[in-house]
Amino acid sequence: MNLAFLTALAALAATPTDDARREAQSRFGYAVLLAGRDLPAQALKQLEVAAKLDPESLEVARDRLRLYVVFGRHADATRTARAILDRDPDDVTTAQTLARIAHEGKNDAEVVRVLRAILARPVLAKPSLRRYGVLRDLAAVAAADPGAREVALRGLVALMTDDAALLVGSPFFETPAELAAALAARREQLADALVAVKKFPEAEAIYRDLKTAFGPSRLAWNLSGVALAQERYPDALKLLTATPPADGRDGEYYDRLAELTRRTGSDAEAVRSLKAAAAGRPKSARVWWAYASELGRQDPAAGARLFRELAETTAEAAFFDRYVRFHRTAGRLRELLDAADLLANKVAPIGKDDAPLPAADDDDHAAGVARYRALVRAMKADAELPVPIVREAAAGFAGRHPLTRDLIVWLAERVGRPDLLDPVLSAAARSGDRRGALLYLGSLERQRKWQDCLELCDELEGRAGRDDRLIWKLQRVTPLVELGRGPEALRVLGEAERVAASPLDVKLRKAYVLTQIDRPRDALQLLAGISAESADPDTVRRAKLRRAEAHLALRDTAAADALYDELLDGEATANVPEVLVLNNFAYNLADQGRKLPQAEAMLRRAIELDGDEARRAGRPEVARGTYLDSLGWVLFRRGKLAEARAVFERAMASDDGAGDAVVWDHAGDVYARLGETALARAAWTTAVKLSENTHQGRHLGRRDELKAKLGQLP
Repeated sequence: MNLAFLTALAALAATPTDDARREAQSRFGYAVLLAGRDLPAQALKQLEVAAKLDPESLEVARDRLRLYVVFGRHADATRTARAILDRDPDDVTTAQTLARIAHEGKNDAEVVRVLRAILARPVLAKPSLRRYGVLRDLAAVAAADPGAREVALRGLVALMTDDAALLVGSPFFETPAELAAALAARREQLADALVAVKKFPEAEAIYRDLKTAFGPSRLAWNLSGVALAQERYPDALKLLTATPPADGRDGEYYDRLAELTRRTGSDAEAVRSLKAAAAGRPKSARVWWAYASELGRQDPAAGARLFRELAETTAEAAFFDRYVRFHRTAGRLRELLDAADLLANKVAPIGKDDAPLPAADDDDHAAGVARYRALVRAMKADAELPVPIVREAAAGFAGRHPLTRDLIVWLAERVGRPDLLDPVLSAAARSGDRRGALLYLGSLERQRKWQDCLELCDELEGRAGRDDRLIWKLQRVTPLVELGRGPEALRVLGEAERVAASPLDVKLRKAYVLTQIDRPRDALQLLAGISAESADPDTVRRAKLRRAEAHLALRDTAAADALYDELLDGEATANVPEVLVLNNFAYNLADQGRKLPQAEAMLRRAIELDGDEARRAGRPEVARGTYLDSLGWVLFRRGKLAEARAVFERAMASDDGAGDAVVWDHAGDVYARLGETALARAAWTTAVKLSENTHQGRHLGRRDELKAKLGQLP
């Protein structure tokens, strides 16, 4: 039997039967009826069944996509949209939907890729309102891609110039005058894009042609920008000062004036220029902001005083971005923390028990709230701020306003460095600060100081009130398991179950522990009734995940696969997101050497989803070591050693992977297979060290296995 015949046979087997197609059409029709009756959730369920019966149906896929967007299921929507475009690359509506989802996920690089791909299709080759809409969307998001922005803006200018009749009276433009004004703005944007790609003569010609539309002041600004981009600083300064600003660009104008004065003269000259400009325009706030920045470069103390005065007058985001940047670069972080305390106290004054009090509802309070929010937003947005300000905050942390302490903890968590606050959190934990205590316990766990965790939990439980006692009791479970004291951990959970407000949560945790200590049959018995006991989707989903883990421990891969498939088909919840299921399922497939191409695709999807979530949450877009380890393990199993090595090296450098023995163990396997003996020895030695004093190190003799691997090296 030859390969071609087998391939054809497999394709035939994968083709839906006529009965399946008829059933899919019936489901699709019923879904349309349900949607018309305003029952979208039921309609979506019917469409998902129809998609399984006839996965080739584009009409089913498009309706599913629409409802996924309605329900905010962006991961499912993205996957569905990509599948549609793979089969119908001319589907403009789906491409725009996919681009919109990516933009909401703050993934503008993906938006640019999708929109450029659809623009290259014949369906958008001719002028049309759809072509205009796609070009407009591309221009809006391509700030970080000058080439794509130039393409979009050239297309827009050409369409608006040559096909004005198509656009006037459309949803985009009501009148010729409205189109003309927009065309002038687009031409200026095109010239800006041309400067970015160093096409200076063409840009300058466009700017000069726009003098009538925007006036001499704007022309002077734009030509100055061309000279600045070419590093012709004297010419840029001369052009800039030829005509004073008259178009609302005050802040940009005076920042550029300061820069060019410094480049052609001195810092002192720049300060004098800005001081004179500010004196001449006392009501122009942005001139004073620029002056404060320039003054602070020469005299940080004087700059700080001026910034402090200006902070009382505005809540604009642009000012507080500048304010935070100045204090960071000037090394005046304590003053920044003091400012946060001051504004926090206006939002929520501190009472005698060190807790915030309700603030008065008046105009002063409203202004304080606005300024506080602007400051916090700016501090969270400054990527270079967290580590230095957390270090600064460690001294005197207890005396800070509770809102400031929360902000500092958030910044430390954002960059994965809660350990910087260990000393102060230790003190906070013992002073009754529950949040500080939980963070401190997390830090001790990452350092595998299990006995310290238990001693702290015992101390906190002994001093806690009745409501908090359960929290510290449950915090003892992980350290007990890691110390090999599983039966004691189960006793703790039994005690907790009797008093917990949500005993099902405790049962789920107990099932996890039972699987960890090699009692998976007991775990399955415990889990059997949870789905019947609870109608909560998250609880049911967590129970399925625990059942899958128990079946894997029993090497019942068919049962585990079925549960993972159900989880992937179902709707994600907060505690069991899609990314977690993808990672766990794929890692276990890799560990068993099964369905490796599918596992690799699942893990790449998981890493992509995690990146999307990181962008939405404002976290650094660094892939988690856990997911990278899983991907690297799949690549290793597939024989893609060079790729696996690169992935594991990223995992070992990640915040969570750097302290994970499994990551280093797997990296050692790759190095050994590549013949990199020294690197393999270093990786496995690190893995042995990280396995000390852990359940994982003892479980199934992994620590001994690592030592055996080291002994086999030449």
